[in-house]
Amino acid sequence: EMVTPQDLGSNFFVDRGSVGQPRAQVALGLLQELNEEVRGDCLVQSASSLIASAELREVLSGGYTAVIASNLDEECGVLLSEQCWDLDIPLFLVQTNGMIGMVRCQFKEHAVIESCLLYTSDAADEEDSVDLGGRRIIKKKKR
Repeated sequence: EMVTPQDLGSNFFVDRGSVGQPRAQVALGLLQELNEEVRGDCLVQSASSLIASAELREVLSGGYTAVIASNLDEECGVLLSEQCWDLDIPLFLVQTNGMIGMVRCQFKEHAVIESCLLYTSDAADEEDSVDLGGRRIIKKKKR
């Protein structure tokens, strides 16, 4: 879709000079300014026509590490989800309506990392205190 004057009031990635340009290209250029280490690509094509086409797998196999899609209908979301799942590409489906939004994430595998250093191996051997990662010592209550 092209940037319209209505987008100026609801999309902070566009400005008056963006009107008439493809929204995906405008947003991509501004997103890449945030982090020069990140590469991106956009396809100026209707999502429903790309997702329904036989070339979707070929496009997704082009080295993408993640796919972000916004405001797809349910049928397109399911088709894209199946393709990303088969290719082991994380998928982020975003739905927005004004100031309300929802993000659905699809990963084949994810890790949960416990970052709390409540008990270090040295502290486990102590009888009367617990080392909280060098930040403070909590005295254990005597029984």
